[in-house]
Amino acid sequence: MSAYIIETLIKILILVAVFSALGGFATYIERKVLAYFQRRLGPCYVGPFGLLQVAADGIKLFTKEDIIPQGANKFIFTLAPIIAMVSAFVSMAPIPFFPNFTLFGYEIKPLISDINIGFLFFLAVGSAGIYAPILAGLASNNKYSLIGSARATIQLLSFEVVSTLTILAPLMVVGSLSLVEINHYQSGGFLDWL
Repeated sequence: MSAYIIETLIKILILVAVFSALGGFATYIERKVLAYFQRRLGPCYVGPFGLLQVAADGIKLFTKEDIIPQGANKFIFTLAPIIAMVSAFVSMAPIPFFPNFTLFGYEIKPLISDINIGFLFFLAVGSAGIYAPILAGLASNNKYSLIGSARATIQLLSFEVVSTLTILAPLMVVGSLSLVEINHYQSGGFLDWL
């Protein structure tokens, strides 16, 4: 394999690992804050200060039995959450997380793929996650699940339209769809646009 493919695979693994860990840490903080609001201890038994509670929850989640309703389309019912997760992670490919740096004499760009239309890629792939709830509702062979998934899909779709229109103004100011160029445009400071 070429060095570019190996570098890209390492970046993908780091991206998935870091964002999964951040999600777990955010869950831990949420539990601690809610426990403080409700005057109780929160997670404190698993590991020091309850830090391993997130790992215990992850182990419990991945070892649970996958229950598929009778009459459901098993393939599509299993595929729906995979579509949601993959679209969320793949949409992060053109996002530059921090400036380029050099490691052992090799310059590393902290993004998976520098695309000229990175913003459109982000919107298009992120919007593909809208299909996940409606596919799950259709595959479950239950009319109430279908109604609930249709409502969730409509909410997601209406949010996508508004968020896309909101971001058009900064894109017109920058004059580019590349997320790297948008990042460079913002690097001057808060009032640099004046």
